[in-house]
Formats: sequence, C-alpha cells, structure tokens
Amino acid sequence: MFNKAIKGVKDARMNAVAEYYNALAENYDELYGVEQLEKYFKALRFISSCIRDTNKIIDMGCGTALLAQLLKLFDWSGYYLCIDISYNMLSKARNRLTEIGLQYDLLVADIFSPPLRTITSACLVSFTVVTEEKHNIFIKRACSILSKGKLLYTVLFERDLRNSLEVKKRFKIVLSNHEVLDFIDCRENDESSIKR
Repeated sequence: MFNKAIKGVKDARMNAVAEYYNALAENYDELYGVEQLEKYFKALRFISSCIRDTNKIIDMGCGTALLAQLLKLFDWSGYYLCIDISYNMLSKARNRLTEIGLQYDLLVADIFSPPLRTITSACLVSFTVVTEEKHNIFIKRACSILSKGKLLYTVLFERDLRNSLEVKKRFKIVLSNHEVLDFIDCRENDESSIKR
C-alpha cells in the first residue's frame, strides 16, 4: 500500500455522511478536538493495554488522526492504518501522521465494509462512530478483520445513559451521557472466542 489516500467504494447511503465530514474537515480539530482528546484520556488504560502488545493500529473512523498524537506520548511507533469515509479528513490526517513520523496508510472506506483482509496481532480502535443499532454488525466485522487482536471502540446511544444501570454494567466506561467504551479480545476470527 502507498502512503496516500486510496479512494474506496462508497454506497449511496454513505455519500451524505462523506459530504458532511468533507465540509467539516477544515475546522474539525477546532470544533471537536478537545472533546475527542478527553475521550482518549478517559480510555487511556485501555489504549495503553491495546498498544502494549502490537505495532499495528487500525483506526476506523480516524478523522484527522488525533489518536496518533496520544500514541506518540507513549513513544509508540508502528504501523497506523487510518480509515475514514471522508477524503478531506484523511488529507488532514496525512499531514498529522507525516508530522508525527509514523508509518501509515490512508483508506477512504465505510467502516462497516472496509476492503481489508485479515490482519494479525493488531489493535483496532473506533471512537465516536458506531451507533447502538450497528453495534453488533461492527463487532462481527471488526473481529473478522482481526486475528489475535484487540478491539477498542465506543458506542453512541440516542438516549441519555446517566440513569441506565443496564448499559453501565454491560460496558467498561461511560464516556459521556451518550457514549460508552468497550474492549474486546478477538481471537482467530472465531465468534465464540470473543472475550468480554
């Protein structure tokens, strides 16, 4: 793969999402950067556990690659695959990743159907992308990509989670009133081996 954005195939339903983030890309970090970094810091112990055992990160819905800045604080240096539906977001990500000095590839794709083969011993992360209704689809697809890897992701809920004991018991951390964090160990593409 080349260190440049590769235009993937998007279906019609994702075009509106891509257009929205293409328009937002120029000001994304100023509008949402602090909020995203706060989520990463809340998830720090899981992120550090995830990167401890691998030199490959797959960031699905990577946006402008803000997570890569945090990884540099850990002196992590490895391969970073940045996947996003927005070409303009990936353009900003390319600038950040080049500045940081990580080996990387960029892929324009829908995170629910990325054109990827199985990747061994990687950490797949996805923050502020997966919705409650697509949660199970995402886990199944992500673990089909990972062989002996870890999956660290958040789930967005439409309802307020502050009083939801069921959600608080099911997920590792409630990051905000509408977002939770989960951490799964995917092994050998076997759904029965997904450890929670």
